[in-house]
Amino acid sequence: GTGVIRDLKQAAFWYERAALGGNIRAMHNLATLLASGQNGKPDYAAALRWYGEAAESGLRDSQYSVGILLAGGVGAKPDQSKAFQWFSLAADQGHAEAARKRDEIARRRSTGEMKAAKAALELWRPRAVDPVANKPPVSDQGRTAALAIRTRRCRSRSRSCRCRSSHGCRTP
Repeated sequence: GTGVIRDLKQAAFWYERAALGGNIRAMHNLATLLASGQNGKPDYAAALRWYGEAAESGLRDSQYSVGILLAGGVGAKPDQSKAFQWFSLAADQGHAEAARKRDEIARRRSTGEMKAAKAALELWRPRAVDPVANKPPVSDQGRTAALAIRTRRCRSRSRSCRCRSSHGCRTP
């Protein structure tokens, strides 16, 4: 709510729109909003889904959040092996708390379980992200970013289209 009245329903609407368009930060923010319950009852299953989408793309904070939900069995059945994997990936990117959680799980797992979890980590690769959906908007000739978005021509190269609507245009 910087400069505007705080409206979590509107925030959820815009986060979801951006998340569906492939913006990984919006996926994370939507998941956080869903898990918080600030828009009503917490929806941990939906939060886990959106955190998972962003985590698969390599977003460290989402990887940590997926680990937390899976370790506690919130939004899904508890899965310590997968929680270990997500904590490890976040820890590899410098998330100190994820490293502590990873080590805590490792102490409670058998040698065989740890070997299998580490083998799965070796195979993991982040999903490619859409660079257009994840590029921050820039101002255009003194206009705000919002105005610049509305006035750019879409990818369809149609002279008449300046929107994001019916034909699936996702031009920022």
